[in-house]
Amino acid sequence: MSAPTPLDTAVAAMAAGGDDEARAFYTLLRSAELAVPLEGEAVRLVEAEDGPVALAFDTALRMTDLLGPGRYALFTGRRLAGILAGQGVALGLNFGAPSETLLPAAAVDWLADVAAPIDIDRLRPERLRPPEVAPDVLMALDRAMPALAAMLPAAILVGVEYQNGADRTLLALPGAPPGSAAAAAQAVSEALALAGLSNASLDVAATPAALTERLERVGLKIDLTPPARAAAAERPPRLR
Repeated sequence: MSAPTPLDTAVAAMAAGGDDEARAFYTLLRSAELAVPLEGEAVRLVEAEDGPVALAFDTALRMTDLLGPGRYALFTGRRLAGILAGQGVALGLNFGAPSETLLPAAAVDWLADVAAPIDIDRLRPERLRPPEVAPDVLMALDRAMPALAAMLPAAILVGVEYQNGADRTLLALPGAPPGSAAAAAQAVSEALALAGLSNASLDVAATPAALTERLERVGLKIDLTPPARAAAAERPPRLR
């Protein structure tokens, strides 16, 4: 028998534990690389009593042990959830292995949504105000800063009321390069999940240049510029 994988351990802990163990499982699943059998160019689905199920395995060997040889793709859990979201498809994880788990379609949708940036153009901020953020959320955000600094020049934390009436806290990303908002949302989501704050009310969005002045006037600006490195010495140090 092969050694237990991290997902085996996480599923066992979730079954015996509570919310913290469930958060740890979903955090691991989001970043885990999964072998996903294909049918043609699409994810292969099997029919179950409650609807279609996509299968995924944390090792290719487990997949072939159950299904035999065949074409497959490698996706992270978050990428696979994004492909399946909104289609009523459940996720069958590691069938035939100790960590065999069936995630219903609602859990797949949640997994896709929890790390997605919002569309600021669609929601349209109606009113901005200074942010009101709990200290534990600020501490979690601080842990995400190194990942954000690698891709963004700055971020602004601000309270926002959208045109639909929702009152939220927004981590605005002015001047965010194309595609970086999704990566930033994932980094923030994972930092909150690791701190046990998956339900924290915090949006992440790339914001247009026209909104930057308003954001800076009432928000908390976070400088993400990496500290400059000291110039390297011309000669290597001499060791005695």
